[in-house]
Amino acid sequence: MQHTKTFLRDTVTVEPSNKARAAVILLHGLGADAGDLSELARHLQLPCDSVRFVFPNAPLLPVSINGGMLMPAWFDILGLTANSKQDKEGILKAKDHIELLIHEENERGIPYEKIYLGGFSQGGALALFAGLHCSKRLGGVIGLSTYLPIADSLSPLHQMLPIFLGHGTHDQVVPFAWGELAAQQLRGFGCEVNWCTFSAEHTITIEEVEKLREWLRGSIS
Repeated sequence: MQHTKTFLRDTVTVEPSNKARAAVILLHGLGADAGDLSELARHLQLPCDSVRFVFPNAPLLPVSINGGMLMPAWFDILGLTANSKQDKEGILKAKDHIELLIHEENERGIPYEKIYLGGFSQGGALALFAGLHCSKRLGGVIGLSTYLPIADSLSPLHQMLPIFLGHGTHDQVVPFAWGELAAQQLRGFGCEVNWCTFSAEHTITIEEVEKLREWLRGSIS
């Protein structure tokens, strides 16, 4: 599988060898960058090599839990407990930015139903929220080692989305219970949730990549 990587508007784009007929947008976690996830394009090995992968970079923001230090972040993190206040304004602003990326892919010829939005950790949280509240219905949403933010604040626009959720049972950064709660909440919205668990900490495992590849293949083909 041959790919070329280019940087476009602070975004890593991995183009397929053939004409793209689907797109997968994947958002990195707090303090990371697009390069952390870009190798997934090679490991997922989707059919016919006709899927464009898009890896945006988060802006540098002051993060409260790290003493206001500037770092790549999609929104602020105000606390690490289930009852901590959430940065609703920042999440909504980030959602609007991601929606622009989604519309760009559509303008490049990809139907909305063939656009998949996902991410790891904080990026996964944003992906779940943005996918539920995007003005257009997407093909599906991917959340890896993550949670559903501000779940009680707004009613989802799309309630029958296919969603892949993967979580390590020994995750000490985003507790496994938060992933379980996200799966319950999403099913409560009527989403078709593929909930996969792995004996791992806060990371993406080979087994998880294989499960995700199988899910994407079935959805895109």
